[in-house]
Amino acid sequence: MPIDFLKILAIACLVCLAVTDVAVSADKPADSGTKSSETLETLVQQWTDLRLQTAEEEQAWRENRHLLVNELALVRTENEQLLALIEESGVTESSLLEDRAYLLERKEELKKAVDKIGKHVTDFEDRLGKWYSRIPVSLRSEIEPLFKQVTAQPNVRQNRSLPARVQTVLSLYSKIEEIQGKTHVTVEMIETPEGRVEMKVLYLGLAKGFAVTGDNKRAYEGYPSADKGWTWLSNPELAQNINRAISVHERQVPPELVELPLNLPKQ
Repeated sequence: MPIDFLKILAIACLVCLAVTDVAVSADKPADSGTKSSETLETLVQQWTDLRLQTAEEEQAWRENRHLLVNELALVRTENEQLLALIEESGVTESSLLEDRAYLLERKEELKKAVDKIGKHVTDFEDRLGKWYSRIPVSLRSEIEPLFKQVTAQPNVRQNRSLPARVQTVLSLYSKIEEIQGKTHVTVEMIETPEGRVEMKVLYLGLAKGFAVTGDNKRAYEGYPSADKGWTWLSNPELAQNINRAISVHERQVPPELVELPLNLPKQ
């Protein structure tokens, strides 16, 4: 705008000079008067055009100024929103750091608890593993996989997840309790002082066993041990009663009381 104002001022000065020149040339010949008039008209036309152009530019400036004011207001609003977000982010970040510190602390506590539980699980596995030799061979098939897991090398056991190990311990314990609470009749090879003999065996849980040959001539009492498995001691006098008890168990005869010794061997 200052440049346009200077243009107008310069043209206005020229117009004034032209008017003065016309007045001075009034006494000159007609041809000179005509030229001066044309010059004056040209200058006036330029001055008028500049005034119009200036008015248009002023109008455009007013309109642009309105847009600029609106844009400035938007920028200020966005700036305030960004500042609020920055402040909120700072609070959120601080809260996240506190939560992270708390979670790390809890993680350490849980790790210690898991390690402690892991030691107990290892102890239970070792104790259950000692029951393997007490389980008669004929009753092991269902729980053999569980025993393999609890009797594996420590590094192999630790490769399994703790929940899986706990589940194995509970399952094996439940199976042993189930065997312990029932009587079982099987046919198996019994290791006797006279050699291996096929017999029919009656197990009273895992406390004691009674074995008898098919001809009722030989009978044995069996006792479990933690490291040697089952030990069988000869007692031919029990042959008839053992055979009778097995028949009752298999419901081959009506129920009746059968006397069998439940004493443990002298150490």
